[in-house]
Amino acid sequence: LCNKSRADAQRLITSERVLVNHESITSVSKNISENDVISVRSFGKFKIGSVISKTKKERLVLSYKKYI
Repeated sequence: LCNKSRADAQRLITSERVLVNHESITSVSKNISENDVISVRSFGKFKIGSVISKTKKERLVLSYKKYI
């Protein structure tokens, strides 16, 4: 969502700069579902839309909206 590497995203999560549905998370294995709101301090607030498709490796392709 923020155009960061996985290592940078992990650092943001462990430093408690990421909120999912207004709750701070510290685990990088948190499952995200449709209509969840993700806030990343200094980068913005996002709402997860729907699952568009799956990749060959069973990863999900999601739609999302960024709050302005």
